[in-house]
Amino acid sequence: MTGRLVTQGSWPATPASVPAARHLIRAHLLDQGQPELLPSAELLISELVTNVVLHVGGEVDVTASLDGDVLTVEVRDGSPHVPLVRAFSETSSTGRGMRLVHSLSAEHGVRHDDHGKTIWARVTPRTAARRDVDLAESFAVVDWLSDVEEDDGPALAPGNGAGVTRLRLFSAAPRLLAAA
Repeated sequence: MTGRLVTQGSWPATPASVPAARHLIRAHLLDQGQPELLPSAELLISELVTNVVLHVGGEVDVTASLDGDVLTVEVRDGSPHVPLVRAFSETSSTGRGMRLVHSLSAEHGVRHDDHGKTIWARVTPRTAARRDVDLAESFAVVDWLSDVEEDDGPALAPGNGAGVTRLRLFSAAPRLLAAA
């Protein structure tokens, strides 16, 4: 494979856009022979698009570019507001998205323009192959607002802090589970 290969999609920010974005990423990675990136890439794009569905509305634009074995996903929406890392209880149905983005990506960031923002994240074979304990450490140690860079350059390196946060998927938002 040579060069940068790009695919794009745009949908109304409804629950149906989440599986549509996942299918776009899946088809792109399978077409390019990169199935090892799928689990991380699909979860990452699901979280980013879900944020637009739950907190922004309007349209959601997704771009995925594959340069060698590095996947960059971008999710654009019409809001200038940067997502927040929120505190959550074990039974909360939301609040974990940006921690997951941090945990699953090699780096991530945000770009602003006159019409909103683009959140981007990169998945590499190394980040896609992280063990659960490494993901849990990275999940527990993130401060999105202080660590994110306001441009298209590298943002976060994987965290090396301690602690484990339990994720209970059974309490996910019902309308998002229904759309998946």
